[in-house]
Amino acid sequence: MKRSRPVSIWITQILMLINFGLMTLGLTFAFLRALVLHPWNLLSVRADLTLLDQTQQQITIESTRDVIVDFRVVRTGRITGLVWFDTNENGRLDAGEQPLPDVRVVTGSGRDTLTDDKGYFIIGDLPPGEHILLLDEKTIPEQTRSITGSQTIKVAGGNETSTLFPVTTLPAQIKKFPR
Repeated sequence: MKRSRPVSIWITQILMLINFGLMTLGLTFAFLRALVLHPWNLLSVRADLTLLDQTQQQITIESTRDVIVDFRVVRTGRITGLVWFDTNENGRLDAGEQPLPDVRVVTGSGRDTLTDDKGYFIIGDLPPGEHILLLDEKTIPEQTRSITGSQTIKVAGGNETSTLFPVTTLPAQIKKFPR
């Protein structure tokens, strides 16, 4: 009969303890999710960390030793930007041009946010790398389009990347079907 015992797994790069409680001896899987506990001081845990690689690793539980599993952790980044009605289509926010509130900005991975009353948005906690960003056409004014379309934005850990989404009127020869 297999015995169970408490198993502690340390994330060695940032010294955090995850206790998975009683697990059956033998082959099992360790899952690491957003839950991260720090035994000394919760305020010292950085909120801008994410797992770089896989969140599942195969391990063997033995009653004679503790198990150490190394999950690579990296700092996240964020994308900020502005969405506005670009009346002269020059790609710059000029005097008199209006920001667009409540526009949904979406990443290729499904993360999204809405612009505030000044047309600004922030999408945080993004892993380093390239992210596709676009505007949800259902949330921009009728008979308008994003001038830039979808954008590929490079995010670096610990940094903020800014972008602009000018919106303009559709040309007369292009018609949108009713929503």
